[in-house]
Amino acid sequence: EDSSGPNSLSVRDTPDGSVCVVGLKSHVVRSPQDVQRLMALASTKRATASTAMNAVSSRSHAICTFHLTMDPTNLDSNDGCREKITAKLTLVDLAGSERIK
Repeated sequence: EDSSGPNSLSVRDTPDGSVCVVGLKSHVVRSPQDVQRLMALASTKRATASTAMNAVSSRSHAICTFHLTMDPTNLDSNDGCREKITAKLTLVDLAGSERIK
């Protein structure tokens, strides 16, 4: 945990035993371009440093979780599906994982 920068996050335990990330942000996206813009912005906030393995190695972990919802009432399709479909996708980039083969 590095709390030295203005954009850092702090992971804390809560009294009920769950985990809270102070400073975490959630964004609603409606297009692949929205996702790409946010991923590029997040990438600029990651700490990097030179290592023997990689000149621009990431020195921070990154976790991106997508909560996807497909609402058939907003589609022009007549495929018969009328239930809302949800999914969760979590992408994890571990600092220093370029050494893993």
